[in-house]
Amino acid sequence: HRHLPKPVYKASALRRTITDAEKRREDRRKAHSAPGSVVTVPLRKRKIVASVE
Repeated sequence: HRHLPKPVYKASALRRTITDAEKRREDRRKAHSAPGSVVTVPLRKRKIVASVE
């Protein structure tokens, strides 16, 4: 197999931890709020900064 540099590996692991925490936070917020008050925006839509027409 190919060697992956340690900083790259650690950065990906840290990124995974951060995204998992965000997902957990979102799920908990959704579970403890009134139905329909928290709208989940899809991940693909969250990453979009601006759309050009």
